[in-house]
Amino acid sequence: MKIGAFKFGSIEIDGKRYAKDVLIDSGCSINKRKGGFLKFGSHNISKDEIEDLASSEVKPDLIIVGLGTSSAARLDPEATTWASESGIELVAIPSAEAVERFNQEQEEGSKAVAALIHITC
Repeated sequence: MKIGAFKFGSIEIDGKRYAKDVLIDSGCSINKRKGGFLKFGSHNISKDEIEDLASSEVKPDLIIVGLGTSSAARLDPEATTWASESGIELVAIPSAEAVERFNQEQEEGSKAVAALIHITC
């Protein structure tokens, strides 16, 4: 799986364009993120979303959270605590960097990786 083009309001994964925040579980299933205003996801990323992302058949070693083009999204501090206690590395970085990191991890193939990419702000 590879994330291609990424810009404000749009992300392309394996040639398919999405105009909403995406969740990629460690089994490489892609889902649109629920909630938020209009068609985009909320600027608040909850512990529950991270727990749900980690509950796929393949437990992730790493969850990458893209905080948006300007890092306006905020990750609930409880999510960080929960991930640490669960033995999952959790990285929250600007979405452009998150896309690069996800692709790099996919190429290396040494970790099961999941991601939540916020595509606006």
